[in-house]
Formats: sequence, C-alpha cells, structure tokens
Amino acid sequence: MGTNSAQAYLRSNEPPGATQSRFKIALIYFFGALEGLAFGYDTGVVAGALLFIKKEMALSPAAQGLVVSSLLLGSIIAAPITGYVSDKLGARRLIACAGTLFLVGSLGAALAPDPAILIAFRFLLGVGVGIGKVQVPIYLSELAPARSRGRLTSLYQLMTATGIFLAYIVGYFFAGSGNWRMMFGVAMVPAALLILGVFLLPNSPRWLARHGRLTEARETLLRTRSREEADREFADIQKFVPRSALSLRDLVRDPWLKRVLLIALAMAIFQQALGINTIVYYTPTILQKAGFTASAAILTGVCLQALSIVMTFILGRIVDSAGRRIMLMAGAIVMAASMAALGTIFQLGIVSSGAGAGSAIACLAIFKAAFSVSWGPLLWVVMPELLPVRARGAAMGACVFTTYCGNFVISSVFPILLASGPAGAFGTFAGCAVLACLVIFLWLPETARRTLEEIEAAGRRQFA
Repeated sequence: MGTNSAQAYLRSNEPPGATQSRFKIALIYFFGALEGLAFGYDTGVVAGALLFIKKEMALSPAAQGLVVSSLLLGSIIAAPITGYVSDKLGARRLIACAGTLFLVGSLGAALAPDPAILIAFRFLLGVGVGIGKVQVPIYLSELAPARSRGRLTSLYQLMTATGIFLAYIVGYFFAGSGNWRMMFGVAMVPAALLILGVFLLPNSPRWLARHGRLTEARETLLRTRSREEADREFADIQKFVPRSALSLRDLVRDPWLKRVLLIALAMAIFQQALGINTIVYYTPTILQKAGFTASAAILTGVCLQALSIVMTFILGRIVDSAGRRIMLMAGAIVMAASMAALGTIFQLGIVSSGAGAGSAIACLAIFKAAFSVSWGPLLWVVMPELLPVRARGAAMGACVFTTYCGNFVISSVFPILLASGPAGAFGTFAGCAVLACLVIFLWLPETARRTLEEIEAAGRRQFA
C-alpha cells in the first residue's frame, strides 16, 4: 500500500483549513501505520515458507508449530514491557526500535542454518511485533480527529492485511524454486522503510501534553485539523490528560477502570478464539489437504488475502458512520456460520471432491471477509478508545499480551488438532464467535464519533 493509496484512503478526512497539505497529512498516517505492513509480512510469510521448511529441515508437527508460534512468544514477552515504558519513551522511539528488530530478525531468519536459529530470529521478530502492536494503535488513536478516528486507526489493520498479501505474493513467486530464505529476506524492505519513516512522524499530542509540552501538543493538532477543531480538542486535552500514568496494579484497584479493562481483555481473547490466525498461518496446509498443489494453495491464499484488503478498506469507509458495535456483532455471526460450515465439510469427508474443495474455499473467503470488516481492524480501533488515557499504555500492554497468549496457544496446537480431526477445531471457533457476539451486545459501549476524552467521561458514568 503506497502513499498514493493512503492519500486516497484519507481524502475525506481532511478538515477544512488544516495547516498542512493533504499529502503531508497522508504521509504522517501512512508511516504511522507502516509497522502494520512489516508485521503483516512477517506474520503471513511463514504460511508459504513452512511448506518448504518442513521438508528441508524435516520438521515434526510440533516443530512446525514452534516455527510459527515463536514470533508470538516474542510478542507475549514484549507487549507488557512496552505497555510500561510507552509513556516514558513515546511512539517515535518505540516504532524505530520495532523497525530495527524487524530488520535484524528478517535477515537472521533468511540465513538460519537450522530450526533452532530460525526459531530464535522469529522470536526476535515477535519482540518487534509486540512493541508495534501496543504502541501503533495508541499512537494513531491519539493522533486522529474524533470524526474519523475509526478510519484512521483501521489504517493499521489495512497495512497489516496488505503485508500478509505481499507475503503470499512473494511466497507464490518463490514457490516454484522452494526458496523460503528469499521469502523471509524480502521482509527487510518494509523494515527499512519503517525506520526511515519514523523521522517524519510527530509525537502524539496527548503524549506531549502528559509530559508538559503543551505548545508542541497544540502544534501537532494543527498539523491534522482546522484551527477551530484543534483549539477545541486542545482544551479537552488540558482538562483530561494527567501528567502521570497509572500502572496496571493501580488500574485494577479502581472499580470502573477494572470493568473497562475486563471488557478489553475479553475482546482480545475472543479475537484469537475466532481462529483467524490459524487461517492466516495454515491456509496452504488446509488447502493441501483438499488436494491442492503447493503453488495452487499459496495462490488461493493470495486471492483470499486480496479479499481481506478490500473488506478492510470498506470497513474504513463506513466504520465512523455505522458504529463499532453493529460491525462487531454482524462479523461474529457470519464467522460462526462459515466455521461451522467448514467443519461440516471436513466431517463429511467431501473436502477432496470438486464441490467440497470449492465449498471449503468459499467458507474461508466468507470468514476472512467477515473478520476483515469487523474484528480484525476494530479490536485495534476500540481498545485504545475504550481505555482511559492515564492507563492506556499499561492496559494496552496487558491486552496485547492476552491477545498473543491466545494466538500462541491456538497456533501451537492447531497442526495437531488438524491432524487429529479438523471438524472439532472449526466447530470450536464457531462457538467462540457466538460468545463474542453476546459479549459485545451486553457490555461494549459505542465509541464512534466521540473524542477520547468524551469516551472516558461516559465510561466513568456507565461503569462506576
């Protein structure tokens, strides 16, 4: 996704009278979300590479799971640490750190001589992922105007989907030669762009305000808003933004903050329990079971990921008008139906027939489309909106930690579950989607079209 595409994506968000050109504003959000591209590539590339690594290195199903999930383990360790240091270091430093880890980790994975070294560098990549996953959604949410925050924050997931798509394209290109090392090596390109792009990014206005740098905070607001809008939001920031952040221990002592955190943690768990990352990592493996060749399986994954990009783009266009709750509930219902159908196809043993294979692909496509227009981008939109400013760093660290714990467990055991019988695994994902819909219906407040300070004030009243 280039800057021209980012500019088109952001065009309707340009406020009248903003003090910078539309192109410069687009660059800020493009590079602010670019970590998602590196993250998506490093997440998706293993799907195609694994087909060749497992043969060359004679990997058992358990070893395959470790190659995939070592990235997640690094994220699990990095996320809570990032949550605690984010308020001190700020987004720009942490995003630069993530880019450096992506660069080193990609090179190391490409040159790995054995499974242990490959797993170690995948772990290093995961540390970069954990840093970015905590910091970037907070950064975009705090930088974006209230009227278009959903669209601008969802740009991160659009970048992630694009990164996975590019990983599939590269995987397909190198599938004929089986050169999985080049598949990993290409990841150095978005990593280098990320490092360079950091120099164009301003600090978050709310981060600046928390550190007493009020003049710089107002100047940052003026870069992406009209003067009237910037002045109004700056007044809210002065009222609500404290100069010191809360630790996670402080957060759970406050009843209303604890309730908000529990909702965010439940959403983090359910996003993984829906089964999306098993689809990202193992789509080629699933399709091989349906009789596809390695190249055909990867190419089908490319098409599915292209669909994901389209649906994420659509979500960005409608999320600020449609709202968060309805999109999350509708997405969960559709995903439940598609996973139930996919499990049935495997249970009936018709997946290797022409009609069965076509039906399996349709189920995967519907699932990815529904996820990409709901739980994929919206989790990272809603969580930083929902979490109060004085606890946002620590709470986001806890939420991302929870997300990757679930991701690690599910991705590690999925090859074993798939080998023992896929119908039960897909049925479990369907049940989790139903529960996720109920959680949103019962407890999640609507956060669209409100400033972060207005959301916090409403949360205090609702959950006190």
